[in-house]
Amino acid sequence: MIKILFLVVLSASLLGCAFKIGENAVIISGQIDKTCTLRFKQIDAQDYDFQTRVINGNFAMDFTISPEPETYNLTVKCKQHVVVSKVIDLPAQKKLLNLGVVSSAQT
Repeated sequence: MIKILFLVVLSASLLGCAFKIGENAVIISGQIDKTCTLRFKQIDAQDYDFQTRVINGNFAMDFTISPEPETYNLTVKCKQHVVVSKVIDLPAQKKLLNLGVVSSAQT
């Protein structure tokens, strides 16, 4: 019985080394003068509701990301007009997640 338990624990440990398990999170922040939509997703991912946040005023929205380096699309739309569109490589370009003051003047 102890040998079987040992083999199970050893197998689980080896699988944990072979496959990186876990998640990371990022916060996208900024300021905007109207109610708009922020979408943040991996570059080749399908569109899902959990990739979208409604933003207005000062905002700081969190998103779950891969533990591996990945490329993401970040867009801000106000009334169907794209006011911000960025391609961001994480973690290398994490400073780009602070959008500063976003102008919605195109709406």
